[in-house]
Amino acid sequence: MSLSRLLNDARKSIGEFCMTECNAYCCRKGTIPANPKELKIIGPVETIDYKTHISFILPCPQLIDNKCMVHRKNNRPQVCKDFPIATHNGSVIISTGCLAVRENKLFPLIQKLKLKGIKVLMD
Repeated sequence: MSLSRLLNDARKSIGEFCMTECNAYCCRKGTIPANPKELKIIGPVETIDYKTHISFILPCPQLIDNKCMVHRKNNRPQVCKDFPIATHNGSVIISTGCLAVRENKLFPLIQKLKLKGIKVLMD
């Protein structure tokens, strides 16, 4: 199984948890990095301009009743597609800001990645 498919399957495996137990915590609290094109999709938001990226302050305006209005759209921001799992320089980065991660819902994925020799970073 390819890394991309493995990560996508892991994201799908926590989808129900996100909707029913977590209530989209990641989209309600904190900040999310986005590029200017993605910010246009998301809508008017307050941003923080860092040296390396722009982040917008949550809650996300596309979140209504804890449901994402851009989730099924092809042009939704990449960070929204990827969260809580990202890749960078051959490593997999898993966000500890995700309640599913904190509750070890991705433990099977982490074990599979380690068995494949892929470096896993917890952020």
